Amino acid sequence: GTAQVIRESKNWNTTINGTTTSHFMVRDWQLSSGRYFSAAEEASAAKVVILGSAAAKELFAPGDDPIGAQVRIMQVPLEVIGVLDRKGPAQDDVAFVPLTTAKLRFLGSASGINRDAIAYILVKVASDTQMAGATSEIEGLLRQRHRIPAGQADDFKVQDPAAAMEAQQGAIRTVALLLFAIASVSLLVGGISIMNVMIVSVTERTREIGIRRALGGRMRDIRLQFLCEALVLCLLGGAIGVIGGVTLSMTVARLAGWITAIDMRSIGLAVGFSAVTGVIFGFYPAHMASKLSPIEALKVE
Repeated sequence: GTAQVIRESKNWNTTINGTTTSHFMVRDWQLSSGRYFSAAEEASAAKVVILGSAAAKELFAPGDDPIGAQVRIMQVPLEVIGVLDRKGPAQDDVAFVPLTTAKLRFLGSASGINRDAIAYILVKVASDTQMAGATSEIEGLLRQRHRIPAGQADDFKVQDPAAAMEAQQGAIRTVALLLFAIASVSLLVGGISIMNVMIVSVTERTREIGIRRALGGRMRDIRLQFLCEALVLCLLGGAIGVIGGVTLSMTVARLAGWITAIDMRSIGLAVGFSAVTGVIFGFYPAHMASKLSPIEALKVE
């Protein structure tokens, strides 16, 4: 349910969730401080609560330790025994109490159905391959517990995340393909720009090329020189892109409250693509420079 959590002069409207300690294991949700419910507290409907990071932030001033403090929910005094790690803006604004506490002290007694009514059950399986079998077993067990005759529709719904996960993966693949297409066009345009710059550079430095050839410079030396110049240009562009991308990602993550991780392999891949672009699009101008005749080149004023 949703209720006001009151701490001295502060109050905050948040989601109250009656559950068991297994809830946090199923969701891989760690504590930033304090502890989980004990078996004795779950059995005795103890007046204890675990706060999400957002709820704790709203109820306690910076530097205050919430552990051991007392809050009130629907006039029931509860001791804060734990604060959860951040899990995302949509999930951190919550308070967890033992399931028996919710049933006996406020949420259950306020329910229009009955005190034992629950909203959902979370189930965790060891691997994806066991999902189908677990779903079938859960459906069979719930039909048995609810005494549903054969042929009658279920009065519950089992949600298998496999379909949602597949749809999510499909969306990720689509976005990845779109980003790949945008990156390919950007690389093509950037490569053509590098090639044009290098062609202009070769044209403007024709006399320099002629002098080098006249002094004994080989064709491969001229080709290597201009290839290196194109490579340096692309690597500089790649470095600027990496710095700009990392800075922008971290800035947006900080402003939006997201958790962002920078993969060093992605940075290496980006720099590698920059180098390959420089070699590919710089080869033609470099080859053109190496083919210039020293005599013709020296005639250029």
